[in-house]
This record gives sequence, C-alpha cells and structure tokens, in this order.
Amino acid sequence: MKKIIKCFVIFVSFLFLFSVFFTAGCGCQHEWTLESTTATCVNSGIDTYKCKLCGKIKTEKADNKPHNYETITITSPTCTTPGTGYEKCSVCGQIGNTITIEACGHNYQHRVCTNCNYSPLQQFTFAFSLNSVGGINVNSWITNTSNKRIKYIRYKAYLKNNVGDLIRDNIKNKNYIDVECIGYFEIGVEVQVISREVIGYCKNCARIDIPSIEITYEDNTVEKVANNYYYI
Repeated sequence: MKKIIKCFVIFVSFLFLFSVFFTAGCGCQHEWTLESTTATCVNSGIDTYKCKLCGKIKTEKADNKPHNYETITITSPTCTTPGTGYEKCSVCGQIGNTITIEACGHNYQHRVCTNCNYSPLQQFTFAFSLNSVGGINVNSWITNTSNKRIKYIRYKAYLKNNVGDLIRDNIKNKNYIDVECIGYFEIGVEVQVISREVIGYCKNCARIDIPSIEITYEDNTVEKVANNYYYI
C-alpha cells in the first residue's frame, strides 16, 4: 500500500511540475512582432507573431485588413487649377472616394514660372545711387503683368561690395535694407518708383542683390516671387 501511495505522490508531483512548466512557459517577458499575415482586405486570415527575445512563435486569427488605396489621376493639376482623381485599392481594385489634387503652385525663377511661363512682374528694373555720404536711393520701373491689381511690393535689398561680399549698413548695422513700394499698380501699366528719402547708408556698396520679391494683391493675397538678380 505504501508503494502505491508513494507512486501516486510521484505521479502527482510529475503532473504538477509538467503543468507548471507548460503553463508558465519559458519565463520570457515576450515582446511580439508581427512576422506575416494571410489576411487581406477581402478575406480574414492568420497573423503570425514572433517573440524578438526568445524566438517563440504564436498565431492569432486576424480580421480583414483595410484597403490599400492609391490615387489614380484623372486630370493633372496645374500651377493654379486643382486636378481630379479617385482612390483605388491596389490589392482588390475597389474604388474609393473621388478626390481633389492640390494645384502645384508656381515655381518662379527670375520672376517667371518654369512650369507655365506666367510672370506677375515681367518688368522689374532696379537702380540705386549713392550720395556723397553713402546715402542710398533707389529707382525702380515696375510693370504689373499679373491678372490682379497689386497693392504693395516689398523686398530685401542685400548690400555687397565690388567683389560680392555682404557688407553692413553704416547706420542700422544690417547687411540689407527693406524696400517697400506702396500704391496700386494697375494691370499692364509701367510705374516708376523713386525713393524720396535715403533708405540706407553704405559708402562701400557696389552692388545690390534682390533674391525675392513679395507681392500683396488688391484682395490681400500674398505671393513670393524668386527674383535671382543683382543690380550694379
């Protein structure tokens, strides 16, 4: 009888250890990463995970995945006009929403758009002069070639010496001067703008760079136009 009891105790102990081992697992604090899935946007499937610490594999039932929509263009956008298109799933081909593609916007170089050749300031001639104490006056000829009246034209004029190095204004200690042309510029009309006051002092100024021009239209929309010119 004692042998039977002893065998029974051993058997129960074995079962206990067996259950502890397989229910507690390897003692790893698993960190699961998704390895693969058979689910698509059409069918459910199985997700396979792997622990990145111990390498254990587990699987779980997976619901349908979302559609993988791509944009199909119907009409391409231009600089000023939006384009149209629609969504289409690259997996199952399902058609989604109709969408609007944003207009590209102008890409200005030397005041002319490289995409469509539009120019809001086709004519922009700039000249500056120095008085005997280095006072800078500017004289500009501007033609509004946009499709709206222009309210303001602003730009930074960077001061440079005769070898092209930036130099500073003797009074304001800045390497540029702010220039603002105020007054309505009618479409297609050339306007001469002369500074009535000295706008800066720099005796060594030999050239002025104007990399960009900011235009404010009558409807208060603002456009920044690359100029990329320097003036001697």
